[in-house]
Amino acid sequence: MIRQKTTVLVIGGGPAGSTAATLLVQQGYDVTLLERDFFPRYHIGESLLPSCRPILKLSGVWPKVAAAGFRPKGGAYYFWGDEEWEVRFPPGRDGSNAWQVVRSEFDKLLLDHAREAGVEVHEASRSNRSASPPTAARPTRRGSPTAVSPGGSAATSCSTRPAGPA
Repeated sequence: MIRQKTTVLVIGGGPAGSTAATLLVQQGYDVTLLERDFFPRYHIGESLLPSCRPILKLSGVWPKVAAAGFRPKGGAYYFWGDEEWEVRFPPGRDGSNAWQVVRSEFDKLLLDHAREAGVEVHEASRSNRSASPPTAARPTRRGSPTAVSPGGSAATSCSTRPAGPA
C-alpha cells in the first residue's frame, strides 16, 4: 500500500527519477517513487556518456554499473540518405569511456539501488492523465510535500490505484 504522506514524491522510475530519488533520500528526505511499469521493462538502448559517471558515483551506484558488464562504446556511425558520418566519443576527464547500455537492465539496476538506499518504490502505479504534471521544486526539511516529475512529456501525476485494465 502506498503511504498517504511523503516529503518528496518522485513520479517515474527511469534513470532521472531513480537517481533523483536516491540523491534525495541520501540527503535525509522522505522519498516515495511511483513508476507506472514493472521493471525490468523494455526501453530502447542507448549510449551512456562519460559525463554521466560523476553522478553515478555521487549516488553510490557506480560500482554496480561498472560490474554490470555493459559494452564500452567509442563512438557511433550514422547515415541518412547519401550522407554518412562518424562521431567519436572522447574519453572523459578521468579516462572513462562511453557504454552501450541495455536500458531494461540499466534502469532496473538504478531503481533497485534507489530502493536499497531507502526510497519507497511502488511499481505499477497507474497514471492519472487528467491531472497536470507537477514540476520539480526544492523540497524543504520542514516536511512540505514536493513532487518531482523527471519523465518529460510522458510524466503526469499518479493515483494510488494499482495498475490494471483501463
